[in-house]
Amino acid sequence: MNLWRYLVYLLLAAVLMLPMIVPLGLPFGEEIPNLSAPLARMETVAPRMPAAGEMAVKTGKIPPPGMGKMPPGGMKGAGGQQPAEPPIEATVPHPPPSDMAQNPTERLYRAIDSLPPSSLILLGVDFGASSQAEMLPLLSNITDHIFRGGRHLLVISLADQGPLLSSVTLHNVAARHNAVYGRDWALLGTIPGEETALLRFGRDIRSVFTVDLMGNPMEEMPLMNGVNNAVQISLAIDLSESEAMPVSYVKMLGSLGLPIGAALTASAAPNLMPYLQSRQILGLAAGLPGAAHYEMLSGKHGPGLAALDALSLGGILLILLIVVGNLTRIRSK
Repeated sequence: MNLWRYLVYLLLAAVLMLPMIVPLGLPFGEEIPNLSAPLARMETVAPRMPAAGEMAVKTGKIPPPGMGKMPPGGMKGAGGQQPAEPPIEATVPHPPPSDMAQNPTERLYRAIDSLPPSSLILLGVDFGASSQAEMLPLLSNITDHIFRGGRHLLVISLADQGPLLSSVTLHNVAARHNAVYGRDWALLGTIPGEETALLRFGRDIRSVFTVDLMGNPMEEMPLMNGVNNAVQISLAIDLSESEAMPVSYVKMLGSLGLPIGAALTASAAPNLMPYLQSRQILGLAAGLPGAAHYEMLSGKHGPGLAALDALSLGGILLILLIVVGNLTRIRSK
C-alpha cells in the first residue's frame, strides 16, 4: 500500500513539474467576459444643446436676455475675472482609444504596444504577499513588454509591501533587456497619503519624491529630466489585489488626462467592469489566465502559462484520483 502511495505522489509531482519544463499551452477560457463588445457596434451621438431660437419655437417662451449670445469681452466669472485657462494638453504620445470588441487583456497589450520607444509609463505595484502568486507573473509580463519596446518605466506604490515584493522581478526583467537603472527605469517607492498624495504626485512629482527607494536624488537620474508631472507620462498601469487602487488612479490621475490601465487578481477584476465599459480604464488583465493570455499575445512561454498549465493539470489529476478512488472502493465492496 505504501508503495502505491509513493507512486501516486511521484506522479502528482511529475505532472505539476511538467509545465515548468515543456510548454504545453493548454487551452483556457476567456478570463474576463467581454461584456463591452456589444457597445462597439452602437453609435454614440452626443446631445446637442438647442439654440435660443429653437427653444423659443419649441416652448413658446422667449428666452432670457443674453441667452445664446457671447457677452462682449468673453465669459467672465462672478468677480469680473476671466476664467482659468484650460489645462495644457500633453505633448507626449498617448494610446489610442481602445477597441471595445477586443478582449480586455488584449486592449491592455495594444495600449502599451502602441506607444513608441522612450515613452514613459507609470506602473503602480499595489499588492501584498498574499496575492503575489497571481500578480508577479503579470508584473513580469507587463514590464517585459515595456522594456522590449524601448520604453521607459517609473514605478510607485500606494501599498507598503509593493516595492519590496516587486523589486527582484523588476531588476531581473530589466537585466534581460539591458535597461539601465536611473536612465531607463526607476523605483521611487511608497506614496504615503493614498489618494491625496497620488493627486499631488500627478501635479508635481517632486513634491512627493525627492529621492528614489534607494536614496538616489531625483535630480541625478536622467530618466527624470523634464518629468515634473503627469503631463510627461504616456500611460499609467496599476497592479493591485483589489479594485480600490485602480479606481483611485482613475479619479486622481485620470482627471489630469492620463490614460489608465489595470492588472488585478481574478477575484477583484469583475468589480472594474463598469470602468472598462466606460473606457475610463483602457485595458485589464486578471490573474493567472490574464498573465497566460498576455504571454500568448507576446508569443513567448513564461511564468503565467507555466503556472496555469500546472494548475490545470493538477485539477485534472485530482479528478482522476477521485474517480479511481471511488472505483476502487466500489470494487472492494
